[in-house]
Amino acid sequence: DLFVMGATLANAEHMLHVNHADQTPQDLADLFCKNARQRIEQNFRLVKKNHNRKFNEVADELMAGKLRWLATDVYQDLPPGYRDYAKNQYTPKGAEDMAPVQK
Repeated sequence: DLFVMGATLANAEHMLHVNHADQTPQDLADLFCKNARQRIEQNFRLVKKNHNRKFNEVADELMAGKLRWLATDVYQDLPPGYRDYAKNQYTPKGAEDMAPVQK
């Protein structure tokens, strides 16, 4: 948000320099920056109320092997055309293979 605010303000300043009579770029930039400020303030508040402890607990359970049930019925095989990647890897034969397609 901070980077985009800077870019928005710089663009509005440029547009005002080009056309002094048109204040709409400044109005739009002001509106965007007010919303961005609210998002930034909210994000700082939410940093104090995160779920890191719970994420750590679940990660520890995963590493301990307690969540193996998540992998039940997961398809782990590769489709036949991709089983031997080195054999199926495409390499261009000549410059005509690398040329863009003409319509």
